[in-house]
Amino acid sequence: MSMTAIPAVSVIVPVYDCRDTLEECLDSLLAQTLEDIEIIVVNDGSPDTEQEIIDQYVEHFPDKIVSFVKENGGLPHARNYGVERSRGRYIGYVDSDDFVEPDMFEKLFEAAESLNCDIAIGKYIHYGLDGRTSVNGKLPQPEGTVFPGYEFLLSQRSMVVWNKLYQRELVERFPQPITWFEDVAWTPVVMTHADRVCFVDEAFYHYVRRE
Repeated sequence: MSMTAIPAVSVIVPVYDCRDTLEECLDSLLAQTLEDIEIIVVNDGSPDTEQEIIDQYVEHFPDKIVSFVKENGGLPHARNYGVERSRGRYIGYVDSDDFVEPDMFEKLFEAAESLNCDIAIGKYIHYGLDGRTSVNGKLPQPEGTVFPGYEFLLSQRSMVVWNKLYQRELVERFPQPITWFEDVAWTPVVMTHADRVCFVDEAFYHYVRRE
């Protein structure tokens, strides 16, 4: 991908105190079947040596990974910082202690484009502290159905941001609040203003709970 071209998707990866998981996260993003993608890595003032790892990835994959370093401001601030410096028509979020399936962004992008959606949503796999896994993210409507965002709010308890792909304009209108429980504060607002939402009935995101 040319760094002057507008990519289809920008994935924002905030980084803080995740040296043991960062490589798995970045490897899963570099393995994406969607080629027209940029990976925005934001080092949120991590006191550890994650930047050494990030620099190595940038050196080897300069056409895919863009790195930024900022003072620590918390997860929502790091996400906003990355969005402001991204170029993609759609925005996705991946936390640096998680990883994703290789076809996640291709399938969400294809769904959003073919159905002209503001937000495309997939399921996710939850890894508990006890090692058990479960698939989360039920469909309020059959796959391929387009529905308003408020129907999602009526049918879901999960307000996470990272199993979704968003139209850029929607994200820019509602920057994430700088607060605890940022997903819970942000997702309902965005969903309320999303006219067209669709689901892909597959689990793409691996959410790993850690101590």
